[in-house]
Amino acid sequence: MSKQEFNNVREKYADKIAKLLRKAESTTPEEAETCLRMAQNLMTKWGIDEAMLEAARGLSVDEIVTEEIVLTGGFRVALGELAMYVIHFNGGKAVLIENSPREVDGKVRKQTYILRVHAFKSDLERIRILNTSLQLQAMTSQNRWWKENRHLYFDKREEFLGRRQFIFSFARSAGTKIKEATERGPRAGHQGSGQGVRRKRRGDGHFRRARPGRPEDAARALVRRGVR
Repeated sequence: MSKQEFNNVREKYADKIAKLLRKAESTTPEEAETCLRMAQNLMTKWGIDEAMLEAARGLSVDEIVTEEIVLTGGFRVALGELAMYVIHFNGGKAVLIENSPREVDGKVRKQTYILRVHAFKSDLERIRILNTSLQLQAMTSQNRWWKENRHLYFDKREEFLGRRQFIFSFARSAGTKIKEATERGPRAGHQGSGQGVRRKRRGDGHFRRARPGRPEDAARALVRRGVR
């Protein structure tokens, strides 16, 4: 397969996924769930097909990279939970770092919720795409819900807790949908293959060496919340 043909396969998946996520951002909650499942199935298939195509072309093994997702603001923990699900169910691992100063939009933010992601480069690309879309969907849905229910809240504290709980609920629902799509999709069979096992071992080994002597905070948090 030529480089052009390989790039055409990538573009085919990226275009289909982008269309589904754009639709999910501007439709009903029920249809958004369907779009999310379809997008996750395509992402899973994309990762498998890409790995097989690279192997067939004799390319070097997919590189493992590290990147930080930095969240700030009052809803940072709830939005961070949403990001955890995306990372975990798309082949990544993350270490949680809280309140470590980072520069965001030209300002140093001290109250932060940081997920240091370790993932294969191809997986990280898909994690970025899905996380960006779901963060937008979460805030859009929350704003819509708040306009309809703000009359039920009588002070700023209750307002904040109610709006934050909405995002937590959105995150857990999205996490369940992503998990179901992953378990039923093509990755379920691929993970048991020789190639899938070797890839997982390599990723696990990298994470054990890279994390700063601390437990796998992000994944452990998902276990506590029952969506793993």
